[in-house]
Amino acid sequence: MTDTFIEQPKGPKDRITQPTEIENVYAVLKGTDPEQAKRIYLVTGHYDSRNSSNANTADPAPGANDDGSGTAVSLECARVLSKHRFPATLIFLTVAGKSRA
Repeated sequence: MTDTFIEQPKGPKDRITQPTEIENVYAVLKGTDPEQAKRIYLVTGHYDSRNSSNANTADPAPGANDDGSGTAVSLECARVLSKHRFPATLIFLTVAGKSRA
């Protein structure tokens, strides 16, 4: 599933300089126990990338050095753990590094 929203610029020093579509991708493995399923465990990694300056949108960004491993862990955990059932709910996320908060 995806969670897509438009992030608005917040000020002159914000790295978002114009309205930008942000998309987070997630999968839910619902818990098997009705009471325990209310408990949620998150496995997450962010896939955004930027260089060391928020204002610099032209130079290369670190890519996998940023949190590529966190995104890979979330995807691999989803693949492996989806073959099992758990009392609590598991949510696997790859996020763009910018939340709605």
